[in-house]
Amino acid sequence: EATELGGEGTLEFALKVFDSAFNNVKKSFPLTLELNSDIHMELSVDSTDTEMSLHIVEVKATTSATDLTNYAGPVHFLFQNGCTVDSTTGPVPISPDQPKKKRFKFKVFKFVASNDNIYIHAKVKSVWKR
Repeated sequence: EATELGGEGTLEFALKVFDSAFNNVKKSFPLTLELNSDIHMELSVDSTDTEMSLHIVEVKATTSATDLTNYAGPVHFLFQNGCTVDSTTGPVPISPDQPKKKRFKFKVFKFVASNDNIYIHAKVKSVWKR
């Protein structure tokens, strides 16, 4: 049974790039990476609510720094409707006691006939588990 709850507050979501062991966050951008190497990312929501969890809805790559609804450039989806749609994309296991984080990796690529930077955009949902 689904119940809709209302409330006010602020949630902070983050999308970070890590090393392969998820020990160090990459903080210098733009990153220069080798084609076909693995890139490791983490989505998270910062909340003191222990009953909250995070779910991936969509993750895509574009050549635009902003996620525009009328964007006409190249788009490559990694996740759609919560499922991976890119064959190189996969979840990275994380402890079950960290439901407010999702980790994944994918192979570095570039768009054909483009030397532009690639930007990753994510849509997530936070769910109250009660």
